[in-house]
Amino acid sequence: MKFKANPGALFTVVVLLLMVGLVMTAKQWQYQARLFPWTIGIPTMLLCFLQLGLDLFRGKDGDEDVAGMMDLPVDRSVPVAVVIRRALNIFGWIVGLYLSIWIIGFILSVPLFLLLYLGIQAGESWKVAVTYMLVMMVFMIGVFEMVLHIPWPPGLINGPQEFILGLVERYLSGLVPI
Repeated sequence: MKFKANPGALFTVVVLLLMVGLVMTAKQWQYQARLFPWTIGIPTMLLCFLQLGLDLFRGKDGDEDVAGMMDLPVDRSVPVAVVIRRALNIFGWIVGLYLSIWIIGFILSVPLFLLLYLGIQAGESWKVAVTYMLVMMVFMIGVFEMVLHIPWPPGLINGPQEFILGLVERYLSGLVPI
């Protein structure tokens, strides 16, 4: 193995220095405050050291393994017009989700997006799409509303979201008397 500097090693050093700064800064904080930065920073530092070793000491001289450096090979057989149409399609779905969140809020938008995307775009049966929508709604309300008590930002039209949260609150208060 031969030492060889490369751009990947430089990037790893930058990330490593950021993590060292994070861990050293958090060292001065109270225990509970530094717990999260240390939980992220220390393992990341260890992984950066490992990656730096891999970046600097690659196999034999001249034997550059580039197969794992790219996510997916580019398929040049697909016409550019099809690629652009697909990109605009997914961009439209993402913009639609964001607009929906802005207008009617998270609690309705995310399950509604899941229903429409699975039913229309992915071609799943509506039974499967509705099932996943309901599971997502129960998960979101169960975890973020009931367990973590995360406040939901209101949409421009907040009535439906408040109605759903009110139903959940009335149902839970009926189960657990105070």
